[in-house]
Amino acid sequence: MDKNKEFVNEEKTWWQNSYKRQSISSEQSYRGSPERPQGIRHYYREMIIRPIRSIIKNSQWVDIGAGNSYSIVDLVNPDKFNYFYYATDISIEGLKLGRARTGRTPIISEAASPPFVKKGVDIVSCFGILHHIPDWEQALCKMIDLLKPGGYLLLFEAITKPRILSRWRHQSYTAKSDSPHEGDIISEKLIEILHMYCNIEVLDYSGSPLRLGFSGS
Repeated sequence: MDKNKEFVNEEKTWWQNSYKRQSISSEQSYRGSPERPQGIRHYYREMIIRPIRSIIKNSQWVDIGAGNSYSIVDLVNPDKFNYFYYATDISIEGLKLGRARTGRTPIISEAASPPFVKKGVDIVSCFGILHHIPDWEQALCKMIDLLKPGGYLLLFEAITKPRILSRWRHQSYTAKSDSPHEGDIISEKLIEILHMYCNIEVLDYSGSPLRLGFSGS
C-alpha cells in the first residue's frame, strides 16, 4: 500500500473512533460565543476569525478538516452571518456531528486534496489539521490555491519549538490518546510558505502548547 494512503487510512480510523465516542446530544449542548470563548481553541480561533466577521456575508467558506464544526457554529454561525459553508473531513462520524450542528451537507475529502476549483472560494479555514498530514507543505499550497484574489486563509496550528514543544508533546499525559501521526510543523517553514503567497494580517505564537494563529489574504 502507498505510504501516504496508509497514513491517511490510519488517521481516518483514529478519527472515526474518536468521534464515535462523542454523541450528537453532547455536541449540540456545547456552546461558546465570540464574547465568551470556551477554552483555548475557541479563544485563539476567535482571534483570527474576528477580523473578517463583518465582511463574510455571501462568502464561500471551505473548512478543511472540519470534523464536528463546533468552532464555526459557536463563533461564526453560517445562519447568523449569511455565508455559504462547506465542511470537509475524512471522518464520516465527525461530519455527522457537524451536520447536526450546521444543518448543511458536508463533503468527505482528504485535507490534501480538497474538491474545489482553484481561485473559487473566499475563505479557507484549517484548524489544527496540518500536523496530521504527511506532506503538509504541499497540502497548504493547495489550500491557498483555492482562494480568490483577496481571499482569506485562517490557520490555527500546533507548531514545534526545538527542545521544548516537541519533547513536551511526545511525553505529555495526553500522548497515548493522540492520533497515530502527530507530526511536526516548523514555524519558520510555515511562515516562509505563507509569505510567498499571502499578506499576513494576524500572527500570534502564544498559548500552551505553543500555537500559531494566522489570517491572511
